[in-house]
Amino acid sequence: MTLVPRVVHRLPPGEFAAAAAGVLRSLVCEAIESDGACRIVLAGGRTPTAVYEMLRTFTDIDWTRVHVFVGDERCVPPEHADSNVAMIARTLLSRVAIPAAQVHRLRGEIDASAAASEYDALVAALPEPKFHVVLNGVGADGHTGSLFPGDASITSERRWAVAVHAPAAFAVAQRITLSLRALNAALHSVTLCTGDDKRTVRRMMLCTEDGSPSLPASLLRGQRQTIWCVDPD
Repeated sequence: MTLVPRVVHRLPPGEFAAAAAGVLRSLVCEAIESDGACRIVLAGGRTPTAVYEMLRTFTDIDWTRVHVFVGDERCVPPEHADSNVAMIARTLLSRVAIPAAQVHRLRGEIDASAAASEYDALVAALPEPKFHVVLNGVGADGHTGSLFPGDASITSERRWAVAVHAPAAFAVAQRITLSLRALNAALHSVTLCTGDDKRTVRRMMLCTEDGSPSLPASLLRGQRQTIWCVDPD
């Protein structure tokens, strides 16, 4: 299989959020224009927050045609401070006119295996490609979503969503995440990687096109475009 070349945007810190939001805006509007709707996966964590705050300011996105999915979730109630969907709602979804029925969250408040099976069925029922856009974050260890280095099942998992345990250093161990198969089932993969603590892993990931299971984020691929928004370094 021929790899889709990566497009790397090297963005100064002061321009990062606005420029990354602009990339997402273009892809969302393109999907709506071509297919009448956009299915987008949004990432949790710290890096996307400023991007979401910029994304909500664009007035040309028809949010009534957007369906939002969540890349991973901690096993906490949806109003909990550690909930990814709570952060996404606070910074973006509560500020735009998106119908509640079009926000498809991972239910962190129920049994993790049951929540994963529920989401697996949801994604399985979607048409191909499953998503128009997937937004990914990267941890300083190279993890993405809740796919962590050292997990041998990352490249072999055939389900769309799975229950996982984060390493001991992470505050919430029990999680549900889209699989690599799901994260790569998109026309456009957009990955954000910014911050001094990620400089080493960022350089490692960008120096190879093949990717490595020891750095799960390096395995992210879009079917049409693979886009990285990174610091200039």
